[in-house]
This record gives sequence, C-alpha cells and structure tokens, in this order.
Amino acid sequence: MIRIGLPRDSCCTNLEDTKYLIPFAFKSVETKKKRKKEKKKSELERKEKRDDRKKKKKKREGEREAGKRD
Repeated sequence: MIRIGLPRDSCCTNLEDTKYLIPFAFKSVETKKKRKKEKKKSELERKEKRDDRKKKKKKREGEREAGKRD
C-alpha cells in the first residue's frame, strides 16, 4: 500500500494510480523546501536590519553622551 500526500482514508495500491500522484508529492516537497529556504533568508535579512538599527542607536546614544560631557 502506497500513500502519497493523501488523507488517511484514501490510499493507492495500483501503480497506475500512483503515477499521477507522485509528481504532485514531489512538487509539494520541493515547494516546502523552497518556502523553508525563503523563510530562512528573510529571517536573516530581518536579523541583519535589526542589528544595524541597534548599532545606529548605540552610536547616536554615544554621540549624545559625548556632546553632554563637552
């Protein structure tokens, strides 16, 4: 019995039935991998932007304190 991305009730025992389902199963796996890769990339971009904002904020605070001391 071969199950490929189908609900539990439906399953295929014939290879003729599965030949139509297999491309869809592989396609869904590829899209999951693609989405995961895109998500990871966007998370890295957000992290870099956040780090840049923190650095700029620290720099501004340092300049303010230096200005007050003078």
